[in-house]
Amino acid sequence: MNHLHTDLFKMYTRLLFFTSIALVLFISCNRSGQIKVKNNIPKTTIENVYWGEVYIGGSLKPGQETEYIEVEHSEAKLPAEFRIYFSIEADEPIKYYTAERYPLNKKGQLFVDLTDSTEVYEVED
Repeated sequence: MNHLHTDLFKMYTRLLFFTSIALVLFISCNRSGQIKVKNNIPKTTIENVYWGEVYIGGSLKPGQETEYIEVEHSEAKLPAEFRIYFSIEADEPIKYYTAERYPLNKKGQLFVDLTDSTEVYEVED
């Protein structure tokens, strides 16, 4: 009977040890970050906002901003830096990207304020 208690104790100790290791690895591997974009470009509605290839939000009128969007490790390996891409509706949508690359670190928050002084370029199709 005593031998059975010793074996059970060893089994539970190992189980607790490996569960603790798995939990630590899970928490430490959380490589997500958050991004928010605000449109402060006067008289201009921007649409389809992306940070690199990560979709941030849809239609933003002047003064509007997205919520903080969680960037998962599967979307972008952090730390990373990308340009902001967006389109402006005219007769046909015109796509733009920022000259600046915006960095995001693991567990970081990035706030991008697009204004009329933000340097942008038209995307060549």
